[in-house]
Amino acid sequence: MSDKKHTPLPWKVGKIRQCGTKIKPEPVEPVHTVDIFAPNGNGVYHKISNFTFTSEDEAEQRANAEYIVKACNYYPELVKAITHIIKLSKLTEEHYPGTLKNTIFEFTALLTKLGEL
Repeated sequence: MSDKKHTPLPWKVGKIRQCGTKIKPEPVEPVHTVDIFAPNGNGVYHKISNFTFTSEDEAEQRANAEYIVKACNYYPELVKAITHIIKLSKLTEEHYPGTLKNTIFEFTALLTKLGEL
C-alpha cells in the first residue's frame, strides 16, 4: 500500500448544523456544514474536516459525507483484496494462459488509478 500519510482510520460523520447564511448571489440561503472526525492516539475523536453546503437536501449531503467516509475507511482493505486477486490471477494465468488476462489488466489499471502501483 502507498506510503502516503493520512489521518488514522476509522473516520466518522458528525451532525449537520447550520453555520451561517449565503448572501451573494441572491437569493439568501442557509449554509450548513457536516463535520468529519478521526481518532487520535487515545481513541478520542477530533474534527479533521468538514463539508459546507447550501442545498436544502440535508439527507443528500449527509449521504455524500457518509459515502466519502466509507470509501476512506475501506480503502486499505480494497487495495489489499485487489492486490491479492492480481497475485492469484497471475498464478492461474501461468497454468491456464489467457483465462484471466483481462482480470489482471483491469485490477492493475484500477490500482494504478488509485496511485497504489
